[in-house]
Amino acid sequence: MATDLLPEFQKYLLSRQLVPEENVSFYAWWVSRFLAFSNTREGLPGQLLVERFIEHLRQKKAIADWQLRQAQEAIRLYLDHFPEGKREGPPAVNTVSGSLSQKEAILKARQAIRLKHYSYKTERSYVDWIRRFYEYLQNVLKRDLVRQPLASGDVQEYLSHLAIKQKVSSST
Repeated sequence: MATDLLPEFQKYLLSRQLVPEENVSFYAWWVSRFLAFSNTREGLPGQLLVERFIEHLRQKKAIADWQLRQAQEAIRLYLDHFPEGKREGPPAVNTVSGSLSQKEAILKARQAIRLKHYSYKTERSYVDWIRRFYEYLQNVLKRDLVRQPLASGDVQEYLSHLAIKQKVSSST
């Protein structure tokens, strides 16, 4: 393996003795392959990107299970521990209200839906219901989520509104 791949990451692994010295270049190689893979798939959330990369490797017959585990571990060390690693966490919670904005809620829902491999049509439907919920909060309840966090009964109230006023089926 080449020692010139991600030299700072290799130094980091060695200085903290996170992996055996003979494996450091392999870890850097896996991370460099992951970074090349991720450059062609911008816009995907971090965890989903890792899963897609591992699935991509799994499809290759020449890669053994232990190598998949090593690749996962290398990427985890890079993303979670290496200071210069591309770190992409979940959307930040609004610190004033403690609730997610509509945009953040949709992003989080999309990540969860994609991790479960639901269809795109299902994703669109879920996102539409999230948008409707936020419209309900703003237009019917006149709720300002920046100043007022979501109350525990808001979802229950919305579901009742759908069933009683909008005549939406309970199965929906």
